[in-house]
Amino acid sequence: MRARGGTIRSGTLVLAVLACVLLALNAQHLTVASASTHPADAGTAGKPGKKSGVLNPNPGFETGSLAPWDNTNDATVVANNAHSGTYAVNLGTVFTGVSQTVTGLTPNTSYTLTGWVMTQSDLVYLGVKNYAGEGTEVNTHTTATAYTNLSVSFITGPASTSAFIFLYKNDNSGLSFADDVELTANPNRTYSGEDLGFNTQDPYFQTQDSLDALYDQVAATGTTWVRATLFWDLMEPTRGTIDWTQADMIFDTIKAHGLKYNLVIRSAPSWAADGADTRDHNYAPTDNASYGQIAYQIAKRYLNRGVTITFELGNEQNMKFFNMPAVDPAQYTHNMLIPGTTGIRRAARELRVPAPTVLVGGFAPVDPIYVPDSMKPIDFMTAIYANGGKGYFDSIAYHTYTYVSAPGDDQWTFQELERVIALMNSHGDTNRKIWATEVGWATGTGEGEISEANQAAWTAQEFDYWFSLPYAGPMIWYELVDNQSHDNANRENTFGLMYSTQPWTPKPAYDAFLSKVSPAGGSHHGGRGHYGR
Repeated sequence: MRARGGTIRSGTLVLAVLACVLLALNAQHLTVASASTHPADAGTAGKPGKKSGVLNPNPGFETGSLAPWDNTNDATVVANNAHSGTYAVNLGTVFTGVSQTVTGLTPNTSYTLTGWVMTQSDLVYLGVKNYAGEGTEVNTHTTATAYTNLSVSFITGPASTSAFIFLYKNDNSGLSFADDVELTANPNRTYSGEDLGFNTQDPYFQTQDSLDALYDQVAATGTTWVRATLFWDLMEPTRGTIDWTQADMIFDTIKAHGLKYNLVIRSAPSWAADGADTRDHNYAPTDNASYGQIAYQIAKRYLNRGVTITFELGNEQNMKFFNMPAVDPAQYTHNMLIPGTTGIRRAARELRVPAPTVLVGGFAPVDPIYVPDSMKPIDFMTAIYANGGKGYFDSIAYHTYTYVSAPGDDQWTFQELERVIALMNSHGDTNRKIWATEVGWATGTGEGEISEANQAAWTAQEFDYWFSLPYAGPMIWYELVDNQSHDNANRENTFGLMYSTQPWTPKPAYDAFLSKVSPAGGSHHGGRGHYGR
């Protein structure tokens, strides 16, 4: 999320740098010899009863030899320690493994690689590389001493027809075995546009023509949600005098395009922030009434005018940058959450319409160890409950950034979210659907940016990963169009699925995104009624 005058979303550069370091270390240990190409239909001999649809030859090593697997160092096929059948592969001693390139794959298609692994004293990795262009990679690992099933899924790039699969172990000398390593195609799962949408640059600073163009493009994707921020400091620079011009334009344009509105209210004006200089649109209110009044006024103006609206109270309130002068969960709860929700629900009662879903503002997945002046989401949410916030929200919003990692590879992001959900459950706030109101990757060669091939592959993977989670609510992408194309000096500008140069042209990730949206509003994920539960 950006505002005039500077970048105003999290960035979380330190975590991105850390992720780069971790990926670099992984790459050092996962470098295997280049495999020769083998037809996917060659050497089909396998274990008796091997299920059909396995794409890699010799998946269970039942030929008694490695071929067409390539050997790194001293891996060998052995007639012992098999998971099933007669043979398995002994992965060898130090920095060793097996690999092969599987060809004949279909572009923009989901695949899963599974394998059974056991080890005495080492990490063993199962993974896939170069499935969506050079450098793309997903992997998982185990140290289990009994056979354990490992699995990774990936989606090929728009022009990719091969993938490099591997098993690899690190430097300990204990024995490690693998068996039944199978690559299979997955049915392409698509998801209803009713659960999908976009952040679209900063609507508050657009002209009518540019906003029409943005929302035309949103509608063309088959998605239905738009996330837009109303900047309170610009709407009400003087107490009691509200300028509705830009807010009305956003609402009317959303309605005209048949879209739904995830409405963020934030950025206290100077008069509500102890006279602070609020030109960067990032101060929290210092009293416990004024935010509730603006939330009431906004809800009263728009709730009964034919647009589905959810309210998100604040943005990344666990970071100082958006909530000057300091991260303060007690202040957030007393000055924003409680009065804001009270005002919105009051407006709904007066209009005699159902109360809309109210979300705690989207949490940034940050840790103060790496990002100064921040607070872990779990600690912030704990403080919300401690300060009487229970009952003043329907669910929470969360920003599921994994920075320079594939979906699910940066497990901290989702482990932290699961801790927050467990906390909510412990307070009786069960079965809440979490809104992923920002998710995406920046493209480029700068720090914290990834290749366009990775962006495309991970965009498609994100759908399957997110909607496989039991708590998954709507997912709103960050974002549709770059703010400024190819500006590696500021990675906040290149999260788009399309270039900002006119006319907008798609990156590979745009087609990957479209491939996961159900035609004609169909869904494999299903509706959920009240969006907060």
